Amino acid sequence: MGKLEQSKTLQKSAIYILVAAAYFLSAKAVAPLSLYEDKIVTAIWPPTGIALSALFIWGYTVWPSILLGAFLLNLSAVSVLPAA
Repeated sequence: MGKLEQSKTLQKSAIYILVAAAYFLSAKAVAPLSLYEDKIVTAIWPPTGIALSALFIWGYTVWPSILLGAFLLNLSAVSVLPAA
């Protein structure tokens, strides 16, 4: 693997991490504005804009980072895990 390939791989990885972090953090910032106490339901959802912008700029290859950001958000929103 050449230096140029390593640089491109590192750049893509950084973009994916930044998109996932931007999605997650913007959702966490808007979550206190939710309409219901125990659910994340808002009239405005900025992570959608971040996801669409990332898809328009970097293409469909960035969708796993959006999925990761949404998954982490839902995982962090669970207050108590149900007993088996």
